[in-house]
This record gives sequence, C-alpha cells and structure tokens, in this order.
Amino acid sequence: MKNILTFDIEEWYDANYPTVDFWGVDFKKSSLETEIKVILDLCAEYQAKATFFVLGRVAEEKPHLIKAIQEKGHEVASHGYEHKLVYGLSPDLFREDLRKSLEVLEPIIGKKILGYRAPSWSFNEKTSWAYSILAELDLKYSASVFPIKTSLYGLSDAPRFPYSVKVGDAGDKDILEIPTSTLKMFGQNIPFSGGFYFRFWPSFLVRAAIKKVNQEGQPAILYLHPREIDPSSLRLKLPLRENFLHYWAVSQTKDKLENILKRYQFGSIESELLPKYSL
Repeated sequence: MKNILTFDIEEWYDANYPTVDFWGVDFKKSSLETEIKVILDLCAEYQAKATFFVLGRVAEEKPHLIKAIQEKGHEVASHGYEHKLVYGLSPDLFREDLRKSLEVLEPIIGKKILGYRAPSWSFNEKTSWAYSILAELDLKYSASVFPIKTSLYGLSDAPRFPYSVKVGDAGDKDILEIPTSTLKMFGQNIPFSGGFYFRFWPSFLVRAAIKKVNQEGQPAILYLHPREIDPSSLRLKLPLRENFLHYWAVSQTKDKLENILKRYQFGSIESELLPKYSL
C-alpha cells in the first residue's frame, strides 16, 4: 500500500495564531528556494511522489518553483491565495480567495487543479457551505479536515478516513474530503501524521502509527511545511506555547522524514486516492 505525502507550500511567516505579532517581520525574506529543493531531492532519492498544496501568493511570486514541483511528477493543488482561516471568511470572500489561487496556479502547471487544503485546517462545523463552492469551481477533493478539536482548528466528529460530501442543489455532486490521519485509541483520535505531532512523536511511534493505519486498510495521510525541514529558517516572535508548537524539534524533522521515506512508499492524492473513488 502506498501512503500519501503532502506539503503545504507557504512562507515562514504564514501563521494563524491569534497572538502572532507581525511587527517588524520582513515579508521579502524567504528560504523557499532552498527548502523546496531539499524536499524534491528527498522525494527523488526515495522515489516518493507527493501533493503540494500551494498558496496562490507564493505561486505568483515564485512560479518557477511550482513548475519545478510539477516537472518532478508531483501533484500541485491549492492552499488558497492568502493564508486566511476559512471559518473567518464569508462565502463570497472564500470564493474570491480560492478562485484567485486557481487563476494563478492553473496557467503555471497548464492543467486543472483538482484539490484544496484550507489554511490551518480551518474547515469545521461552521464551514459546510465551503464544499458547494469547491464544486462550483470544479474541484474534486478537499484535504481540509483534522478529526480532532483544538483551539485553532478541528472537527472532532468527522470520519477518520476519506468520505464523500454531497453538494449542489440536487445533491448531485460529490466532493471527497480527505482528513489527515489519526489513530483511534481509548475512544479518542490521536494525531501523529504531520506538523507539531510529527515533530513531537519519536520516529518509531510515527512508523508504528502508519503501520496501524495501513492495517485498517487505509493509506496514512502525512503533511509537513517547508519551514519544518529547515532549522535555519527565519522565525516569528511567538508566545511560549505557540513557539513550542510551531518550532519544536525542527532540527530533527528532515532526518525523521527521511527515516519514514526509507520504510514506506508514498504517492500523491491524485495518483493514489482519486482513482479509488472514481474521481
């Protein structure tokens, strides 16, 4: 079984904590060139393919990086245009943000974008309207739900594995929702598959969790951000708790990812999941 590898392509300063202070941040500085090269080289070395959810703003500024991702055989999908929480937007503003991202991305890769991931997993119980907009813009899937609940994101009662959402006036369209992977333990969903959780748990536990998900007959859905594989990346000034969540163990993430890539096969959502759901 191939598992699914995903990356959220955004800048080092793209964060949605309510306490984040952007005073003095130099938005012109970027390490994405180096970080994406490291990611692409790792994927090539271990014959892994991935889905890259790209911010439209990033693609507009660095189209050559997005073209390089596609030329290496990876899927390019949308992360919206700006890194805005969906549950903080009106339907019209969400539509505008998503459409703008597609208008940037599709000419770069020369094909239709199929998928979307909400910044900071910001699909929740208040954003069911967003699926109709995805269908309206002819997207096939979303990977925007985290089936746990935190102060920033999550939908704790969502299914753990991919499920279809009926949309349209007659319910005649389906959007496939692909939640990030969790383990079910003691009646709770336990996260492990990306971001802080991937950085927090030791490699042997992440490997064991992937194996457990596979034993349930499902691919594990992993996610990371470029800044997480780059200890030298610029850093935001964050309060103690947010700083811990955002930067804990970034010096170990590249080696941990390589350790996982050595042991498991990975593909993109487009190549591995959509055919199974006839999308």
